[in-house]
Amino acid sequence: MSKKNITCYKCDGEFQDGYGKSDCDAEKAEYIKNYEVQLTFNNGEIKSVDLKNMIFQDHRKIFKPLRDLTYFKKFEIKFNTIAWANKLDPEPEYLYKLAKEQESSKTTTNKNTQYAKAKVIKISHLDFNFNLSCN
Repeated sequence: MSKKNITCYKCDGEFQDGYGKSDCDAEKAEYIKNYEVQLTFNNGEIKSVDLKNMIFQDHRKIFKPLRDLTYFKKFEIKFNTIAWANKLDPEPEYLYKLAKEQESSKTTTNKNTQYAKAKVIKISHLDFNFNLSCN
């Protein structure tokens, strides 16, 4: 039976049918700060993912120990994802997609902030010119 490439429905990465590895499997994980982890995926991408919302908004018991940062920091790579001693191991596709969404959200926020600052500068400049012409 021949193997064929299949697109991962969660991260749009490709994997070969029957191998069980996608282009968004985590190979390395490093703690950054708070509930943020930097993941290196097998497609070569390095992404930061903030898991605070996942941990605090999901009220299932399995997430409760992770609210303690000391416990949170004790993750390891297992089954192509990050895993904790309490058997929590989020799917790597979920982590990849979440990291991409957070990255996109930060970019949009930064652009909006830059735009708002530019507007303030222009308004301030107009106000300044207006005040000069009124005197």
